[in-house]
Amino acid sequence: MGTCCSASANNRVDLTHVDLQETFERYIWKVLCPIKIGKCRAAFLRHSHYNVEIKWEYLDQTSETSFPGGAPVPEEIPVVLHHAAFDNTSGKEQKFIFSTIKETKAVSTFTFSEVFSIGTKYSIGVNIPSGPVLGAEITGSYSITKGRSETFENKIQWDMHSEITVEDKTSAEAVMQVHEEITSQPIVVTTKFFFAMKDDQRLPFVVRHKRTGQIFFVGDIQVLKAPLEYYYEQRVKNGVMPPMLSFNEDPEKVKGTSKKVKDNRLDDIIIIRTSGLSKTTAWKNHHITVNKTSDKNKNENVVSPDQNGAEDGQ
Repeated sequence: MGTCCSASANNRVDLTHVDLQETFERYIWKVLCPIKIGKCRAAFLRHSHYNVEIKWEYLDQTSETSFPGGAPVPEEIPVVLHHAAFDNTSGKEQKFIFSTIKETKAVSTFTFSEVFSIGTKYSIGVNIPSGPVLGAEITGSYSITKGRSETFENKIQWDMHSEITVEDKTSAEAVMQVHEEITSQPIVVTTKFFFAMKDDQRLPFVVRHKRTGQIFFVGDIQVLKAPLEYYYEQRVKNGVMPPMLSFNEDPEKVKGTSKKVKDNRLDDIIIIRTSGLSKTTAWKNHHITVNKTSDKNKNENVVSPDQNGAEDGQ
């Protein structure tokens, strides 16, 4: 019977989602509340009549992004944004204006198989560094706040204005082309929670009555891993912890983080590694190509020198 109940409890716990609010609240009600008001009174207390206000501002949060697959190899697709044809039968050389304004979208989608939240609030910080593969419109910091997946779009305007010389008895076709680069790569975000103040390493909380707002009791949590260990020991068979969750870390790794992290004991750092997939669409290498055909059936390709090699995302 006990084994059956444990297995059933295990099935109800999603090990791919760590809710810090839920785990810490359970610890407050099941462990700290009986100590404060007594086991008998705590056993008959209706938790639904109270709000637990945890002072999360007493914790700092950092995040680091890594790409375990290394630099991605993009899929490159040439795309024609605009073209125009010119015919010169004037008897002399003519100049034509090739001008257009087009718009494309740089898109970044992050999908995570593992996530964490504080109640209904998600906040996974993703940082995409600049590099030779991804365009400038893709790099930067993103905050995933909508759950397991979120898409970000950035509009790019291409303003082209070029003068094309066409000889007599010659036809010319001008083509404005860019390269769409699509990348897909694994991503891991390592988020660390730790006490914000070296001299006051605690996480205060207040329990209030919902209807009256009256304070029922106050307290603080002094060991950050305690609520999480208790939660999974009670609710998961054999006390299995989510694979993405850890507390102790090699001191050598901590050296690369902020001084505030190093000021904490290693078991007072909550480490959550969320893994997923990053998909991006960038636009690069725009240029204008001019194809000319004379009445002598001679073809020539000319790349406009003032556009070839220009910077991306104008």
